[in-house]
Amino acid sequence: MWALYRVDPLDPRTPMRIIEALLDRLAYEPGSMWRAEELLGGREWFGYSLPVQHLAAIVDSITLNSKVSGGVKRPRLKPSDRMTSPEIRKPRNVVSTSNNLGSLFAGM
Repeated sequence: MWALYRVDPLDPRTPMRIIEALLDRLAYEPGSMWRAEELLGGREWFGYSLPVQHLAAIVDSITLNSKVSGGVKRPRLKPSDRMTSPEIRKPRNVVSTSNNLGSLFAGM
């Protein structure tokens, strides 16, 4: 938590509601290693976010447009021409931070 948010969860002055909110935020944080490994499929997707996905779609469009401009009669993008993107997997276990503190740490 310190690396992403500069919040120490072991500090007694940090309110528990802040820690719970930040833990819930990890699923949406591009800089979260937990998100990359558990939700997106592995460490290679660390830092992947919606803007990166949009940029990959733009690169695919430019590649296809280049093929059309080059005179290819039936332009198609081969898988090797496309930008890679993660396949979203369902999480192995769902942890609710609103139930109790024991279930929160059991899922980590």
